[in-house]
Amino acid sequence: METLQLIFRIGIILGIFGFIWGLFRLALILLFPAFSKLPQSSYLIRAIQYVFIVQTTLLFCYDQNSHLSLKDGSIGITALLLLFYFISKLDRRKKQNVMFQFIKNGQELSKDNYSKISEWGLIGLGTFFFILCLFKTELIYNPITIWFQQTIIGIEK
Repeated sequence: METLQLIFRIGIILGIFGFIWGLFRLALILLFPAFSKLPQSSYLIRAIQYVFIVQTTLLFCYDQNSHLSLKDGSIGITALLLLFYFISKLDRRKKQNVMFQFIKNGQELSKDNYSKISEWGLIGLGTFFFILCLFKTELIYNPITIWFQQTIIGIEK
């Protein structure tokens, strides 16, 4: 039962984080339209997103007042859920790329180039950063991740 509660809780964290991050991306696009048109900007923003989502999830795990903890193998479940989250983003991007190519009749996409190597690189970055944060827990404590944690808790309530 604890495993199901852990999965449910991390799912809530990922869902609310995704909502907050979507608002953040929208603000970036509206404030800096030229930056958002660069192909590399998408990967840079997602790399930052993966770093913050790893930090925020681990912050919930290390928080004494949270229902999550790092006992009884829950770190493995947390790692798997984050990995599945990253891979689901890869799959979604792959489907979007196929759809855009279909719409453009197979022409090369000019706005958002899909790179399988870059996508897997982002997954590798997220995984590496997760492992790094396990050994250097001071990396998860910063004002931005604390704000994410408090905002997620506020939205939950």
